Amino acid sequence: MRVALALALIAAPVFAGFVVAGPVGDRAPVAYTVRDGVEIPEPLAPAGDPERGAAVAADPERGGCLTCHAGPDGEGGSDAPDLAGIGARASEGRLRLAVVHYGALDPDVTEHAFYEVRDLGEAVSEDAVGTTALTAQEVEDLVAWLASLRD
Repeated sequence: MRVALALALIAAPVFAGFVVAGPVGDRAPVAYTVRDGVEIPEPLAPAGDPERGAAVAADPERGGCLTCHAGPDGEGGSDAPDLAGIGARASEGRLRLAVVHYGALDPDVTEHAFYEVRDLGEAVSEDAVGTTALTAQEVEDLVAWLASLRD
């Protein structure tokens, strides 16, 4: 029974009011709560660093945000909304949920989940099962960078 409950929590999708938890480790998720379906109000790790967040956003092997989004200087892609001024339009909690799992905000978006537990149904190696694409610290670094984009 406990194993089944633990597995259910690991594989649980993100929904308002649910706490998502998983195994322990650098790429294993920490527990978080989605409030009112629109934000994760509490940080997943210590304060983020905007400079590190910019590096994660630019790195296609990690966040790769600028593959689809235009950044503050116009660099990057055009397939997704421009990130210029996003810090003035969204709270840190909403930015955090957007990084963790944008599909919780917009169900039509399926390819954008950086902090959801991966399973064998995805194109990941077996050693990546039960892990996340980003660490909790990388999520917070991205949130700090996005929050700094106020113009």
